[in-house]
Amino acid sequence: MPRNLQHNGMYFHPFELVSTALWDKYEQHKFVKSVEVLSRNVDGHGRLCSTRLLTMEGKLPSYIRPFFGSKPLYLLEEVVVDAKKRSIEVKTSNINFTSILACSSISRYHSSRENFFQTEYTISVSAEAFPRPLDESANEAPRSKGSWFGIGQKIESFAANKLLGNVKEGEDVINGIIDRITTNCLSASSKSWFCSRFASSRS
Repeated sequence: MPRNLQHNGMYFHPFELVSTALWDKYEQHKFVKSVEVLSRNVDGHGRLCSTRLLTMEGKLPSYIRPFFGSKPLYLLEEVVVDAKKRSIEVKTSNINFTSILACSSISRYHSSRENFFQTEYTISVSAEAFPRPLDESANEAPRSKGSWFGIGQKIESFAANKLLGNVKEGEDVINGIIDRITTNCLSASSKSWFCSRFASSRS
């Protein structure tokens, strides 16, 4: 069975600031080595849709390293921004090593209904080691991972806990970017459209 975890949180900033900061959250990430935009467009509902390819590299535990070697992990990130509903959905999943690990996360951000200047979010992650191919019978009994001396459960726990274990660090990164944005917007030299919008929301 996949390892599933969830986290609920809050940013004490309006949606416009959080959504702007989210685009830069990987700029100083120690494991994300590159971010490439594959597509970006506005759909028929007026939502901004973006697809990015993330390349990740980092040190793995000794019990996982033999399965992944020294090759990078590639993640596909799909983002949908609905400005009218003031919400963002971010889906991320790995596109290589899929026979070893199927790992995904869904993050949803939306403006708080109780406070316009707060943004609520939920992150749900799922990790499954040695997943069955989709064409296998759904009625087939689950394959035991006991023959791998529990390595399947270890891989799932590592992947899921790693994703949610970085939540606090991720919040600090987003808040740091927001601090930088607000500092720039409050400076006399900044005359950008976004800063004008930001200034009006504070008044």
